Amino acid sequence: MSLVLLTVVAAMAIGYVVGGRLANMASVSLRGTWLLAVAVAAQGILAAVSGAGGPVTSVGPALLLTSHAALLGFMWRNRWLPGMPLIFIGIVMNIAVIAANGAMPVSREAILAISPDAAFDPGKHRILEDGDRLTFLADLYPVRPIRAVISLGDVLLAVGAAQLVVALMRGGVGRRGRHSRTAAAMGRLAGTAGEAEDEAQA
Repeated sequence: MSLVLLTVVAAMAIGYVVGGRLANMASVSLRGTWLLAVAVAAQGILAAVSGAGGPVTSVGPALLLTSHAALLGFMWRNRWLPGMPLIFIGIVMNIAVIAANGAMPVSREAILAISPDAAFDPGKHRILEDGDRLTFLADLYPVRPIRAVISLGDVLLAVGAAQLVVALMRGGVGRRGRHSRTAAAMGRLAGTAGEAEDEAQA
């Protein structure tokens, strides 16, 4: 998740460079925002349970999948936005490996490559083991600057998030814009039909 946050910050900087403004993002009407609330709540409960040393092994996977499923629903309802397809696919990839193994497997070698004393959240991750499934989707890639191990799904999430932020900051994205373009096209079509009818009558 730190990769996505870092990417969003970088995308905001790029958005400003290309003439975008954060204020433009307020003009976009998002659908299913309650799903985001569910995702955040599930992540918050998971963090609390993990920090308290609670029954992470039984509750953790369910909360993690709930959070991802809620995000997936939100992305689907807003799939018309730039970057959402990539984010959607990235989440599906992460859900698949989590569901197949009960948690996100993390490469021990990748953790050690970051730092000998690096740790991971036991509520969301566990060490990659022989016999794990879909291991190519696991957290395998160490990113030392942010002290994180990421997956292919995380990469797609980050790229999609960057595309979304830049597009929204530049403006002109949203259902209003799509509808206005459709209305304009229909207007031109109606005008052409009217001209043809006038010529026929003449």
